[in-house]
Amino acid sequence: MEFRSPVVDRLVIYLINLGIIKPSDFETPSQKGVKLEDNARKTYLKNYEKFMTTSFVDSKTRKRQNYRQVMRKNGIKVERLLLHGEGYEPYGFYW
Repeated sequence: MEFRSPVVDRLVIYLINLGIIKPSDFETPSQKGVKLEDNARKTYLKNYEKFMTTSFVDSKTRKRQNYRQVMRKNGIKVERLLLHGEGYEPYGFYW
């Protein structure tokens, strides 16, 4: 998935490095996995929303946008690919 590393992974690393999300924020309710506690989940979602709506200048197009807008545009491209066979070019992250 083209957005996992630049969006989700960056956000998670940011939250961990700043100590916003800590190991103590996780619980293991069963042997089947790990769960983020309610308050930590709210913190994560608040930061996710902020991250998704913070604007940046696209280095290729030089237009100001945010990740939510980029994902919406790419969703439309996928729809056109599936319904009309139009070509699909993934969003390029140029750092």
